[in-house]
Amino acid sequence: MGKCKRRTLNNKQGLDFELYCSTRQEAVNNIINLLDEKEISKSKKLQKKQDNYKQAVSMISMFGITAEELSEAGASYEDLLGLGNII
Repeated sequence: MGKCKRRTLNNKQGLDFELYCSTRQEAVNNIINLLDEKEISKSKKLQKKQDNYKQAVSMISMFGITAEELSEAGASYEDLLGLGNII
């Protein structure tokens, strides 16, 4: 990982990057895990889903990940449609 991306990860105030990614493949796997997380209680489901979505979008834009990479790694069609114009 380059200096700029590492600095960006360290300086993120608003988003909680609990998943540290050092390679592009780890970033793709973490994005898929964030989008597929289904073990959430119903009361906190919407807030947790929005937080996961924000983290996934930030990681996609930081690493420049394409829809093709996500689909090859196992992202569902619905998740890719949900990301829409971002990828």
